[in-house]
Amino acid sequence: MSACNAGAVWTQSQPTARSQQRVPTETDRGSEELLRLSTGLWEPFEGHRPVLLALSPMLGPAAKRRKLENGSESLAATTLLQLQVDELLQESRNTQKEAEAVLKKLRKLTKVLNSSPVKEVSIQASVVSKHLQSLSCSSQGSWTFKPPDHLGILGGFSNPMHAPGSLRTLDVGVQMPASCFHEKDFSRHRYHDKRLLFLHCLSKQLSRSKVVASQEWCLLNDNARQPCLLLKLADSRFSLRLLPCLAPTTFPVSKLGPARGNLRPVEQAEVKPGQPVPPSPLYNASVLQDMLMQQHAATMQQACQQVPALQDGIVLLKVWAERQGLQSGQHALCSGFLLSMLAARQAMAGSLSPAMSAFQVMKAVLAALAQPGSLTKPVAWPKGKNTEAAKEAARPDLPSPPPPSAFKPSAAVFLLDPSGWLNLAAAVSAASLALAGSCAQHTLAALEKRSSEDVAFDVAFPDFLPKALHYDLFYRIHLPPSAGSPSDPSAASAACMQAEQLVARALGTRVKLVQALSSPTTPCSSLDHLPTPLSVPNSILIAAQVDSTAVLRVLDKGPSGQDAAACKAFRDFWGEKAELRRFPDGTIAEAVVWDASPFQRPLIADRAVQWILGRHLPGARVEVCSGVWDRLLQNPLEPAEDQLAASRQLSAATEKLGKQLRALTTTALRIIAVQPVGAISRRTAPFHPLPHPAAGAAEAPAAQQSVPRCLEPIELLLRLEGSGKWPDDPEAYRITKAAMGVQLAEALQSSYGLHTRASRDCIDVFADGFAFRLLLHSSRDEAMAARPEAPGHEEAERLAARLGHQGLVVGAAGQNAAWAPTARLAILWVNAHLAGNHICPEAVELLVAACFTTATSSLPVPGTSMAGFMRFLYLLGSHPWSIQALIVDPAGDLTREARQQLLADHEAAKQDGSAPALPIYSPADAASLWTRSRPTRAVVGRLAKLAIQSLQALQEVIEGRAGSMDDPAAWQSIFATPIQDFDQAILLNPVALPHSHRGLPVSPDLQPAHPQSLPQNAQAVLQHIPADVARRRGMQKLRNDLLIGLDPLGMFLSQLEKRLGGTVDFGADLVGGTIIGLRWKSRKPLVQKFRRILTSHYIDVAHAPQQQSSIAAAKMMYGHPLDDLP
Repeated sequence: MSACNAGAVWTQSQPTARSQQRVPTETDRGSEELLRLSTGLWEPFEGHRPVLLALSPMLGPAAKRRKLENGSESLAATTLLQLQVDELLQESRNTQKEAEAVLKKLRKLTKVLNSSPVKEVSIQASVVSKHLQSLSCSSQGSWTFKPPDHLGILGGFSNPMHAPGSLRTLDVGVQMPASCFHEKDFSRHRYHDKRLLFLHCLSKQLSRSKVVASQEWCLLNDNARQPCLLLKLADSRFSLRLLPCLAPTTFPVSKLGPARGNLRPVEQAEVKPGQPVPPSPLYNASVLQDMLMQQHAATMQQACQQVPALQDGIVLLKVWAERQGLQSGQHALCSGFLLSMLAARQAMAGSLSPAMSAFQVMKAVLAALAQPGSLTKPVAWPKGKNTEAAKEAARPDLPSPPPPSAFKPSAAVFLLDPSGWLNLAAAVSAASLALAGSCAQHTLAALEKRSSEDVAFDVAFPDFLPKALHYDLFYRIHLPPSAGSPSDPSAASAACMQAEQLVARALGTRVKLVQALSSPTTPCSSLDHLPTPLSVPNSILIAAQVDSTAVLRVLDKGPSGQDAAACKAFRDFWGEKAELRRFPDGTIAEAVVWDASPFQRPLIADRAVQWILGRHLPGARVEVCSGVWDRLLQNPLEPAEDQLAASRQLSAATEKLGKQLRALTTTALRIIAVQPVGAISRRTAPFHPLPHPAAGAAEAPAAQQSVPRCLEPIELLLRLEGSGKWPDDPEAYRITKAAMGVQLAEALQSSYGLHTRASRDCIDVFADGFAFRLLLHSSRDEAMAARPEAPGHEEAERLAARLGHQGLVVGAAGQNAAWAPTARLAILWVNAHLAGNHICPEAVELLVAACFTTATSSLPVPGTSMAGFMRFLYLLGSHPWSIQALIVDPAGDLTREARQQLLADHEAAKQDGSAPALPIYSPADAASLWTRSRPTRAVVGRLAKLAIQSLQALQEVIEGRAGSMDDPAAWQSIFATPIQDFDQAILLNPVALPHSHRGLPVSPDLQPAHPQSLPQNAQAVLQHIPADVARRRGMQKLRNDLLIGLDPLGMFLSQLEKRLGGTVDFGADLVGGTIIGLRWKSRKPLVQKFRRILTSHYIDVAHAPQQQSSIAAAKMMYGHPLDDLP
């Protein structure tokens, strides 16, 4: 019944007013049977004429002409968004040929089921006996099976945007005869037992039919009390889901109210006279759902009469919920049926106008869903117009319902049905409602924002958001055997509720919502794989949305010390963690203080959850994953605490050097501004440089500690005061600026005693343990950047773009503490998959900035680095890069006209073939400078595929299907690139790489079987200077041997691309990798094999997994000029 969707009616009703407006044409008569399925009727296949609810806009020229006659519709159809919505509706429909074929098969199945013989079924001998959940006599004796009274189509025969090639499911209701049940079978699972037996008998009968190719068992809305049959039709891409239902008078509804108890706890074998039975609202609702299906169908007919566009509006709502990832799980709000009934209630209440379009209907229902307090109070169903359908919905044969307030103690979300006896949302959790409301709010905000209307459709209907993207923190709780209670709610629901409440209370205001997630039950061929109502899960997954600021706080303030009762409750909950503290404002209150360094603050939420669950669920084990991501950004040679301290020291050193530069008066032109540029100053570099003792660091190295030889430069852009004396000749200008750099270096050395090195393009300065690289910038550079024909324009344009990008990134990072760690993870992932030489860090930072922009997403802003990283993978893997450009505007600086101009320029570039393969535009980069020349389409396609695979692997780890969340090995596999993507691999000498210790471990398949020592003249000391050498020579003399900004891997790649770039694509990890992947651009076989040149040894790695051809791996050493290659 829960699958009942828009437009379900009972066919005894009269044709609607809309169908009487004109005489149907021959085209409409030919589409009538298809239309009956398209609009979603409950229609017995024999004996009744189909009711024509509405003519679909996609069914013939007549319907299309009528749509264009409506002035408001014609106006809306002129917009891009409305055209996209119309196309979406058209794609969600099935063709007339498909519908007729399915209808023909349905008629055959009806005859098969109607011919089922009446027979006695031995319950104990039945194959489903062990699945019967009755707690008394129904597990013994026999039961009489009778063929169904009626079969009919439930819901719309539409395709809510399934993936191409996937099965499309049509719900078919099967009304069970009332004579199959006794008067009191509604209690103690007896009804559900016989319901299961009835389905089993149908399954045996259908197994003889050639129309059915296969059968599977599944759960309706993941409710273990409501199994159903999933039939795969032969020679068709459609499947049928058989849903048993009842006549509305089978059981007395007064016995199934929210306060009635129809279940007995397992530990109570007998109930003593006068002993109260606990209420069983969820159990009662599952019986009422099957009983009131006819009334809900009549209600949907009445609503569709009042608002003709309601059916298509509900189709859009279903697509929205499915694309947003809101439909999975037993406690989800946005199932197709609940959305349909919510839309019907809005129509009956007069909130929807008959003149509304389908898109307007969807927006109106989303507005009701997004309203604070929506569905949190029980409200009676509104009374509609006095039509025949309204009379059917009123059900005069049912007794008067209880007051709406009677439902308040039994649920958190309320959507009362027209009868007043059933809360349709009884199983929906408050967290599910909050999540759906948040998505609705973000969707409406994006639809109403005119400046970003080009992405409005993608925000409302994204490319199937995984549900994990809605959350920031995940906890897998392995329950102790004593957890859970078998009373109603079921043990599973009770255990989930207890864990969810404990986690929510432990996190407090750090989180926006906490929700227990259940994995959707997959269809299976045997009942043995389906859970039962009394099943207790071994583990529970808890997810939370966090406040990005509050999640980092170190103090949780409790009640005032004057409130004795509240203080006692607080201490009972927190135990010895609670303490009474005096605050700066003079107040005295209970509090919990977490002793954590700034680096450990993101882990406070995990510590709170582990403490509370260990205290209140003894024996439970908690898996957390936040700390695993932090460990990925740590290096054994660079402890996390050292990196954090180094970051602060760098900020202080940069500010100090900036003041010194601005204070210089002996240079020809004064320095008026100092602007840091580069990933290190933006704190997005995967690893932060540590202070170097030979560069002026305050602390000396330990006796046995080696000293790095290569230093990463921190780039500073120096803006010079204006002057009209710069030479016009580009080469003369370069020489003059270099002379200015020499003068600046001398001034720093004479004024402050800083060690400097001046070159033609920059000045390197050692200050407070860091190596700074100074870049001079004058008004002449700005003039060259503004004129494309000016000499040096490209270099000046790139420098100007770096300045704008720096401001954009710093502004975005300052609004969210999770931004910088997310960018570091993303850059590390791109490099780990050997694409660091194709996608620069600036492009990755723009992708991350897009993930933190709410204007272009229906998701909340990520609150943790894990959530941000998952969003990055989703964006990279799902965005249609070859079709649509990505505009990144975190601050909302771009106007509507500016965005349209960027899109127009991109379309023009696509026409002339100059558009980048990864088009990313921003207010600071209107030409996609960072991706204009690379990556290629092949690289973008490979990375998009790897991103989707990595995201799927992440979900598997979170859901417990691929290792433990607290196991670093499970997460590191996400950063392991498949070497099969390349034809050959070059293994580099780690000693010759300055930062090879930062790279992820190399696959064992690429390790040399017999490593050889390098010749003495081929050894290079680039990574570290031995401790004894540093101690013997002293830091002052050692300073001259330091190399600033040396990138041997980048130089080697540059020479390789210069020599072989037309033949081979190269891939490398520029962070700390020791592998270069080679892939031939042409897949034609080589005329002759390559021979080895300048290698210390050669190994064959043909045994790499799934490798078709052998991979040549050569361990290269620096010191041999590549130009010597023949």
